[in-house]
Amino acid sequence: AGETVWNSLQSADPVGFSSQFVGLDNFVTLFHDSYYLDSFWTTIKFSTFVTVSGLLVSLFFAALVE
Repeated sequence: AGETVWNSLQSADPVGFSSQFVGLDNFVTLFHDSYYLDSFWTTIKFSTFVTVSGLLVSLFFAALVE
């Protein structure tokens, strides 16, 4: 996990031979990217829908069994 955090704070060339420390600039760029934000909110909505609908279907079938 530590290496992943360290890598997220760097900017590497596509081949991976060199990297430069950029701090939190990668995250600033990420959270200002409209494509990322759209996909993030789509994922949140989908996950909420699947969780709630799965719970409701499960409760319905549990009530039928009883």
